[in-house]
Amino acid sequence: VNIDESNGYSYHLITSPTANQTQFILPTIPRIPSKSRLFINGVKYVFGTHYNINSNIINWLFLMQIETTDIIEIEYI
Repeated sequence: VNIDESNGYSYHLITSPTANQTQFILPTIPRIPSKSRLFINGVKYVFGTHYNINSNIINWLFLMQIETTDIIEIEYI
């Protein structure tokens, strides 16, 4: 699900992650990855510590494993 926001951020909902998945594909390449905001089940995670973005790929770096029931949301410019 993609929504263009009037504040300049795009919103993407990642549905149906697989267990232990560590990479997620975005529909577009963020212009400023460090300004992204990633939430899993409503908890905000920190760019560079918990995840990074290379091109249009989110790389999950944190030890917490992704579960199939997790709701992953990202906002990015």
